[in-house]
Amino acid sequence: KDPIKGFPGVKSALEARKWSEIQVVLIGGNSSWAKSQLPLDLDVLDAGYLSDRLRLAAFYDASDIFLYASDGENLPCAVLEAMSAECCVVATPVDGVSELIETGFSGLLAAKVSGEALAASLADALTLGFGQRRAIGRAARARVEADFSEQTMVESYLNLYEQMAVIKS
Repeated sequence: KDPIKGFPGVKSALEARKWSEIQVVLIGGNSSWAKSQLPLDLDVLDAGYLSDRLRLAAFYDASDIFLYASDGENLPCAVLEAMSAECCVVATPVDGVSELIETGFSGLLAAKVSGEALAASLADALTLGFGQRRAIGRAARARVEADFSEQTMVESYLNLYEQMAVIKS
């Protein structure tokens, strides 16, 4: 229900067109509320809140597209998790997300933060076909492994701390 998490954009995107070829899976503590806000003719599965990481991973693995519409983020774990599961991520171009996704290669970024732009990017992802979406998903996983692994992040922080220590002394 927190608007900054992007549900208004998702709702707008899903209301923008007739999406007969997709099933929307909602996951989270407010998923039943979110389902009640979406068009009745949309195929929606309410999975509820998932605390079991393996069950959540199974949803990522089963998904072709991960739709992410936050209005502002830093480096969202949900996008990293979806990319790691080789999902084709379709997202709003906000800080943090735009650092993760190389549009057209490791995901698709909407032209701007709006439901209409998100709907256009979702439609683009659907026209790619399964094979092309899987190729984007594989590229996304490779990007996470190369640039955002735990080891890479630890090394980056250590380098930053060393630079700061040199500057301070």
